Amino acid sequence: MVLRGLRSAQFRVEDMTGAKEWYANLFDIEPYFDEPFYVGFEVMGYEFGLMPGEASEHGALFLWATEDPKGFIDRAVALGATEKMEPQDTGDGIVVGTFIDPFGNEFGVIRNPHFAPALTYASADDTSSRTITIEVEVGVSPMEAWHLWASSEGLAKWWTENTRVEMRPGGHYEIYFNPEEKPGDKGGDWCRVLSFLPGRMLTFTWNAPPNFDTRPLHTWVVLLFQPTNGGTKVQLNHHGWPESGLSDHNTDWPETYEYFESAWRYVMDLFEGQFSAA
Repeated sequence: MVLRGLRSAQFRVEDMTGAKEWYANLFDIEPYFDEPFYVGFEVMGYEFGLMPGEASEHGALFLWATEDPKGFIDRAVALGATEKMEPQDTGDGIVVGTFIDPFGNEFGVIRNPHFAPALTYASADDTSSRTITIEVEVGVSPMEAWHLWASSEGLAKWWTENTRVEMRPGGHYEIYFNPEEKPGDKGGDWCRVLSFLPGRMLTFTWNAPPNFDTRPLHTWVVLLFQPTNGGTKVQLNHHGWPESGLSDHNTDWPETYEYFESAWRYVMDLFEGQFSAA
């Protein structure tokens, strides 16, 4: 029932079509969600939404992110709030609910699988020294090797076509292993680019498969690209394992670590096999 930060601001408008076009021009982007009952824009990691209705004198409805909207609203009601809108799936796995606090304010919560939770989980004073490190050598230049990881077009050449990659800090870095599943269960949902140096380095957040309880709690991956006589040495380092979690058998952290030791070995062998340095 923990809040994960402010996620969304929503305005009510009587002219949904006109407002959608106006804000698309203002933001210079198209909405990621476009239905008669709701239009949503992703603006630098946050959501701006439009709903049909008369504009409120109180301005926008703000929605706070949580993985458990019902649990959070139930807690608020137990503390004296009044439920206004029971949490409901509004489409694409997005769950929204609201309540009125004891002081008359409307408070909204949302679980939106299209948006990332907190970027990484482990804090600076709880980061384990354990790291998964795997190196391979491929017969392409560092810039070519980097592009094979840093774009949807590149990933399609050796891993999968089911990706969403936006090469900017905070941009999506999502690889879908189960693309037919609902949003949030496709695979690498919610992962984000942290930083990059073309031809030299790429870092992104990463998460566990949906069957692990560590799924919402991101670690991070650092890829380094170094020139060799035959091409490029690519080193993958998977960091961010919480020391407390790895020693706590009440969570899936030990199993998650073991899973990725094997999974990344498979991925790097696949990469090396496709572009082997002869």
